[in-house]
Amino acid sequence: MKERFTVKREAARLAGDARLGRTPQLRARARRFRKEHPDLKDEQLAALLDALWHHSALGARTLSMELMRAWKKPVHLFERRDFERWRSSLCGWWDTDDLGLNLLGPWVASDQKKRLVYLTSLARSPHLWSRRLALVATVPINRGALGPTIPELTLRLVEGAKHECEPMIVKSISWALRELSKRHHALTATYLQRNASSLPALARREVLNKLRTGSKSGKAK
Repeated sequence: MKERFTVKREAARLAGDARLGRTPQLRARARRFRKEHPDLKDEQLAALLDALWHHSALGARTLSMELMRAWKKPVHLFERRDFERWRSSLCGWWDTDDLGLNLLGPWVASDQKKRLVYLTSLARSPHLWSRRLALVATVPINRGALGPTIPELTLRLVEGAKHECEPMIVKSISWALRELSKRHHALTATYLQRNASSLPALARREVLNKLRTGSKSGKAK
């Protein structure tokens, strides 16, 4: 007889697998899990992702995001309160960037009119990783595949963060501007020129290199 699905048991099993694998193995595990559970209900998937996100096992959060990819980023399952809960436990660039690229960015893009304001709220947070999260979330949106890009908001977020010295914020400023430059080259170049003296040196250098050569290192591709 087929074993009854429970979130607690499946989360424990997947977390055990997560301890043993690197990202390619976790991606394969997520795909296999989807094949094993083709009839998984939305609420079960949402609860499973949440349980993995808060699990203490190394790699559990990465596997949570890989499950998102396996189910084609089901952003409709989540609400602002979910992100508030998840962001409170962010502890490094790896889980911050996973959340921003794979879930928060697509979630905001799916209803920009109502959700863009949340990025502004995060950018004002006293929590370091929440501020980075706001900038990182602009990256998938500004790639253009999720809908309209957000150049004006991206520049406002950068403007609010540009005086910070924290390396994780400086690097996210660079990343956000470099991604923006791919579709808004002239706008980014103008912003860089007007703010050259106030932007962090690393961000200024990497974005200028990107504009000139297509690479943040300055080496032509």
